[in-house]
Amino acid sequence: MEELNLSNKRYSLSVIFPVYNEEGNIEKTVDESAKFLSTHRIIKDYEIILVNDGSKDNTEKILNQLSEKIPCTKIITHRKNLGYGAALTSGLVESRYPFVLFMDADGQFNISEIDKLISFADDYDIIIGNRYNRKDSFWRVALGRIYGWLVFLLLGLKFKDINCGFKLFKRGTLNLENTHTSNGGVFYAEIFSKAKGCKVKEVPVGHFPRLKGKQTGASKKVIVNAVMDLIKLKMCLKQTTKMQAAKRKGLLSGNAKILILGVGSVILYSTSILGYNLEEYYPMNQGNIWEYSVTDDEESDRAINEIKGKEIIDGKEVIKMLLAKEGDCAYLHFDSEGVKIYKNFKKGEDEYKDEYIMYRPPRLAFPNIEIGLVKEYSTILSEYSVSGEKKEEVAETGLIKLESIEDIEVPAGKFTDCLKFSVIYNKKASGVGYEKSDCEIWLAPGIGKVEEFCIYAERETATDAEESSFKIYKLISAVINGKKIGSQE
Repeated sequence: MEELNLSNKRYSLSVIFPVYNEEGNIEKTVDESAKFLSTHRIIKDYEIILVNDGSKDNTEKILNQLSEKIPCTKIITHRKNLGYGAALTSGLVESRYPFVLFMDADGQFNISEIDKLISFADDYDIIIGNRYNRKDSFWRVALGRIYGWLVFLLLGLKFKDINCGFKLFKRGTLNLENTHTSNGGVFYAEIFSKAKGCKVKEVPVGHFPRLKGKQTGASKKVIVNAVMDLIKLKMCLKQTTKMQAAKRKGLLSGNAKILILGVGSVILYSTSILGYNLEEYYPMNQGNIWEYSVTDDEESDRAINEIKGKEIIDGKEVIKMLLAKEGDCAYLHFDSEGVKIYKNFKKGEDEYKDEYIMYRPPRLAFPNIEIGLVKEYSTILSEYSVSGEKKEEVAETGLIKLESIEDIEVPAGKFTDCLKFSVIYNKKASGVGYEKSDCEIWLAPGIGKVEEFCIYAERETATDAEESSFKIYKLISAVINGKKIGSQE
């Protein structure tokens, strides 16, 4: 084992724990980590980010207690289980320091072994733990070796322990844009496949038995999904390379099509890099109207959206859309990145006065990306009174993924070739408050949004309980470019 070479340099570190059903381990793991980091001489600043990936046990309650007890912790909650990679991605989006440590929350690693990784931080971009004397079952160890062989065979990546849950990264090496499969267990394989120019070091680290709870990484479902995702990743990376090369040589024509055969599926791409024209999925002509049924945890209602003209904002021509609530408006713009929201106007109710919200940079609503890719964005949301007085400023981040192209049926009818987007928004309010949403949205060609399902969560202060709600929109009818769709009442 190599001798540690810790300099007098001090490091600022974000530690990210993906957490799923770890009620028996998470408190001890976080307590020990916070105690170690707060007293270690080479740690200048640190934060502990705990991502609850849809846990069904008592994990959420324990995490909330930890956040009150340990000031440097941040809690991120997925209302449903999105996967190991999605949890790491959400944590990374919320992190702020130049070095990022990914560490599993099951108590099988000791935070003190970060010294072994940091000792190489000045000379390497990524330092990977390699579990020696691994304390897992024979079956799990064997599966890990088979997976490592598949990663080498399909992607050409040769690591002793690629999925070790103890890794240190320099922030600049973690590029989440254009990730294909990062929601699941192949997160690391994709990250490393796109970091081939980075200097990587493998370092032996200790491994300890799991004392409580059950492992999920060796289940049949996880194994099958991992193999499928590896094959998909291989094909997506290969096709992206070919398309980029063809684009550089000027060989792509605007109307040609490329078929990529996946495992049990066919993914369609146009040679303009996408397999669709986003503007065709979001018709924004004057007079277009959409009527939706709206269901939430309190009541059912109806809502109408309508295109009401254009305005100029920051030198850009934007489209004014009257929203479901009478008087509310969104101001939208298309560019090469996709559909963006420049401004919202909110009509006041009761004691609340009219106000408008500016997004700088504009908030990305629907990106121009390939199927299976993820787009990350961040913006500053500024609230103003109608007189121009700034009332509040809030940071918002988001992850948007184009999941698939599929058919969907709503009250207005059955629509084919719909784009399905999954969207996670995180809005940091004043103090320790936050607002979050986790949505799935379907856009139909020539129609626009036909269905939306969102789960919301918010907390105003550290002492408040988190409040959650949901809302479902389904298209009842529409008038698009003068053509009537669905039932007209």
